[in-house]
Amino acid sequence: MIDNGFIDVAGIDEIPDGSLKIFEVNDIPIAVGRQGDKFYAVSAVCTHANRLLEESPLYDGEIECPHHGARFDVTSGEARQMPAVMPLKAYSTRVDSGRLFIRIG
Repeated sequence: MIDNGFIDVAGIDEIPDGSLKIFEVNDIPIAVGRQGDKFYAVSAVCTHANRLLEESPLYDGEIECPHHGARFDVTSGEARQMPAVMPLKAYSTRVDSGRLFIRIG
């Protein structure tokens, strides 16, 4: 862990632009999306059926749950398409020296 509660998660080159990757951070599944040089982190558990999201391309900045088709905004976790109505928890991110850090607390 580094200052301010940020945890080193991965090298930014491990996350292709326009994609979603899943990481376990302190035993919490976190979905990390990349859009250009911006990185976003949200809970990787769908709020509709409590099922794990999967690594996939982003669709117009949205994460699609493979189980029931719910969609979430990767930048905020906001539910965008039914059957989900509750947002995913969003986490702060930071990039330093080519590494991605996420604040869990």
